[in-house]
Amino acid sequence: MHKSIKVRIIKETTNRVTLRFMSTNSQMSVLRDEFEKRVNEGTYNVLNPTPTPEQVAEAEAAKKAEEEAAKAKAEAEVAASAEATEEAEAAAPEVEE
Repeated sequence: MHKSIKVRIIKETTNRVTLRFMSTNSQMSVLRDEFEKRVNEGTYNVLNPTPTPEQVAEAEAAKKAEEEAAKAKAEAEVAASAEATEEAEAAAPEVEE
């Protein structure tokens, strides 16, 4: 029976990957080619995989859209508040001093 080793990526450089082995709570630096080979073979089960550039771009786009929606909502609330204030002022009877 083949079991994979659960690892977390601690640090990545262009040619090395530093891993933390979850079962032994130890660290080891591995060549990137060897790491990718072991992941593809199923030897390593990466618990925190590095996001691909496409995933990073999607996350940034979603965050930007969320910020724009929040800004639009805030502007709508300000406009509604201003309109309600104007209506209240118009409806209130004027008091002469």
